[in-house]
Amino acid sequence: MQNPILAALKIIVMTAFAVLLGLDLFATQNLEEKILRTRETLDKVSDGVAETNRRVDGATEAARNAKEAADRSYERLNALLDAMDRGIGVHVGEGGDRPPKVDRPPDRPAIPTGDVTTEPSVIAGKKVYPRNPGWTVLCDKDANDDPKRAVPRDQIDRDGVLNLPEQSEPKGLNYYSDDRTVTLSGWAHLITDQLAMRKSTDIKEWNAMLAERVEESPDRTQYMIYLRKGVRWHRPTVDLRQYPWLDKDFEVTASDVKFTIDMILDPNAICPLKVYFDEITDVEIIDRHTLKISWKRPNFYARATTLEIMPLPEHIYAHDPSGERYAKDTVGAQFNNHWYGNKNILGNGPYRFAQYEQNVRVRLERNDNYWGEQAPCRELNLHIITDDETRLAKFWNGELLIHSLQPEQYRRVILEGEQPDPVRKYDDRWRPAPGSWKYTYYSWLPPVYGGFVWNMRRPALSDARVRRALTICLNRQKIIDKLRYGLGEQIAVGETITSIYYPKGMEPLPFDVEQARQLLDEAGWTVGPAGIREKVINGQKRQLSIELVIAAASAFQVDVGQLFKEDLLKAGVKLTLNPVQSALWAQKNSERDFDGLIIFWYAGIDSDPKQLWDSKAADEPGSNNYPGFKDPEADRIFDTLISTFDYDARIRLLHDWYEIQEAAQPYTWIFHVKSFSLTNADWRFPEPKLDFPYVDHRLTWRWKNRP
Repeated sequence: MQNPILAALKIIVMTAFAVLLGLDLFATQNLEEKILRTRETLDKVSDGVAETNRRVDGATEAARNAKEAADRSYERLNALLDAMDRGIGVHVGEGGDRPPKVDRPPDRPAIPTGDVTTEPSVIAGKKVYPRNPGWTVLCDKDANDDPKRAVPRDQIDRDGVLNLPEQSEPKGLNYYSDDRTVTLSGWAHLITDQLAMRKSTDIKEWNAMLAERVEESPDRTQYMIYLRKGVRWHRPTVDLRQYPWLDKDFEVTASDVKFTIDMILDPNAICPLKVYFDEITDVEIIDRHTLKISWKRPNFYARATTLEIMPLPEHIYAHDPSGERYAKDTVGAQFNNHWYGNKNILGNGPYRFAQYEQNVRVRLERNDNYWGEQAPCRELNLHIITDDETRLAKFWNGELLIHSLQPEQYRRVILEGEQPDPVRKYDDRWRPAPGSWKYTYYSWLPPVYGGFVWNMRRPALSDARVRRALTICLNRQKIIDKLRYGLGEQIAVGETITSIYYPKGMEPLPFDVEQARQLLDEAGWTVGPAGIREKVINGQKRQLSIELVIAAASAFQVDVGQLFKEDLLKAGVKLTLNPVQSALWAQKNSERDFDGLIIFWYAGIDSDPKQLWDSKAADEPGSNNYPGFKDPEADRIFDTLISTFDYDARIRLLHDWYEIQEAAQPYTWIFHVKSFSLTNADWRFPEPKLDFPYVDHRLTWRWKNRP
């Protein structure tokens, strides 16, 4: 792109040249020829100024001065023509008329038709973005330096077909309204790009994706999004003869991003994400590829919420099957049960949604029109197989290329050696394994952790000493070793061990039944005739008896409950197990009809404890504050975190919160899950230690050659 200062200098030179030509008219006998040439020169100057006006956008003082000089030149030259007409009496041109006065170039329209500041200028060795001087550039297409995502093109067999397992069926295919499970989330990230993606080398930094640049205002309330030009939506997977209005290319535009936010916030649309977007105050379309998103206040979580938007295709979701646009007051309701979106996914990413066989598989095809690095596989199949043993059998016979072992399978296959061929550990995942190997494995810590949640609304569980006694009666290492064969790590608080926020110096409470007895004595619970502790509460003697709601289908939860029951009895606490089906489990959870239950959390990257622990939500049915936890100091920390952007300060605040949580023990945390995965040695699978809530299978491919 032309440097604005050089462009301005060119205008000044051209203007001076035009003025000299005009003055030369007084000393020339062939006035007609000279004036006509002057007019042609002025037209060129006019075109040059207009072009610069479109490109410079007032970026520098020199450009503004050049425009003013050009305007003054037009005024002087038009005055010169008037003087010639009056003083000399010469009329030139057809019919004896003199040339008409030259019009100034038109001013820039309020909303330009194209992004004129996409490319930066380089001034004093630094990039300068003229539209928003002083704004922070969060991501830039020229700064996508991410070696962990660099693909060795010459080593990839691009004709490979990737077959992966899925353990569950999604509720529907609309990522924003139907289902926010890990299953659909993984599909969506292969099919549709976000505006930006975190760098694998530093989760605090971002790579430009659909947005070639994102800028954040100095007060951190506004985000300017500059979309890549020429990115196209996939063609819909329908018979286009029935939908001829869809039989053409549609570009991803700023209007798609605005439509997505409008749908999320539409009161008639069912969207669990509303809570994350409800502080947006305005979405302004600047031009076809540029928009500005404004938030009510500086909000740390707004940054990731904005950058991780996956746009919806407005040309699909805003229209009925005939192509007619829905009325504004009905489009939200139509979104909930959309004629296309409930059965298909239309994206713009490296893989194109091709087919969905319910309870069988999802088939994706490589998008050959993708704007970025082409997907390494021509086809990707996600096989829906709910049974653990069936998945393992299909892995051994080559139908699946990866399988995450369940604990009992891990015992048989790895610890006891039950496998058709040796399974070898291979850490160098950027080079192919030796050609003689058939299987490899890796282990990693996915962002999943779990424990017992205690209903603090119950009188017996309202005392922190009682809850602490329950925690130290849990032999967590025994659970990890006996029930999971080492596939887990103890945790002290509710956070993933791999998170930058986890308090590494905080040790989990030790297993100590004797100390638990002392805490219960301090809390006024004395041992009764039957060996169960008792206490008078509200004038009535009650036993310390706790009902634990568990998932009937989970053998693991049954076994954990049984081990816990035995150790609690040693401290005088009676634990009753109540196995229920998933629907009843969800109902009891929502209605707070439980003493305790086992739950696992799948964590994101930026810890936001407010959504789980906010005191205002403690008594709201259906909220995520399952224990009914209330603490003013914790609330102050949560609110401070929202406006804190410095990561070191955030870590300090969260460590203060973890101290509060550790003292209160609203949960008895068990462990952070450890995963053990078998892989086909012909394939390269993603680096498993990335601190991401999903695995990026754009980094999965079949090796072209193995030595």
